[in-house]
Amino acid sequence: CLKPISVPNDDFVVIDVHGIHRVGIDFFDCHHVLPHSTQLLRAGLYPATTKNPRTAATFQVLKEFHMLSFMSKISGFEFYASLSCLVDNTGTSPPPVHLISGS
Repeated sequence: CLKPISVPNDDFVVIDVHGIHRVGIDFFDCHHVLPHSTQLLRAGLYPATTKNPRTAATFQVLKEFHMLSFMSKISGFEFYASLSCLVDNTGTSPPPVHLISGS
């Protein structure tokens, strides 16, 4: 694509089995452009919103949460907290959080 659109301030959050990470991504903005949420899905990321997504989870982390929630009855909060500990186990630097507002 000759005309990529960057997420402002490289402020995109990806939730993965290895933790929660802030990354910089570019969306395609060519003449046959797909919605941003579709572009993320094709890249193996499940967007938190369909309009102006700024957070996404990898399919692998969704599979892992699905299995753990059935087998060990872990809640979404507990799973997210364990992923945030992979990034910083001291609690002094919490993972980035985006409000899911669609804007």
